Amino acid sequence: MANFKSDIITAKDSLALSDAQHNSGELTLAVPVLVTLASGMVASDTIQLADMPAGAVLVPQLSKATAIDNPGTSLVLDIGDADDDDRYADGLTLSAAGDDKFLTDPAIPDAVENAYKPNESTRIFATVKTATSITDGAKLLITLVYRIRG
Repeated sequence: MANFKSDIITAKDSLALSDAQHNSGELTLAVPVLVTLASGMVASDTIQLADMPAGAVLVPQLSKATAIDNPGTSLVLDIGDADDDDRYADGLTLSAAGDDKFLTDPAIPDAVENAYKPNESTRIFATVKTATSITDGAKLLITLVYRIRG
């Protein structure tokens, strides 16, 4: 019987103990962020979502967006930061009342394979990629999950 390793276990096994401990995460937090849409939203608009503390690693595999209301005909978002606008979600397509996990879209965000741990507090943004007939006042719930040493 062969024993195979996932990419994360292979990477973890090659790290120093302190880095490996960080990869396993001692404390995981979920930050729910309520967003109210405006009918005037257009492509390239940004939505400031939340500030992640220094040393936190956002986990796109556990993060998601929920359309509480129908956002409109078409709403596509990227989730990232000032240095990489799609670091956590790339092409997040939101439709009538439902969840969309950050990894359900065709492009795998960079943070999945390259965990990003900023040394200072980092603002997380949603960048509007497509916005067609946005429903004014529609609500989205963006759940950002990150881990940090406790």
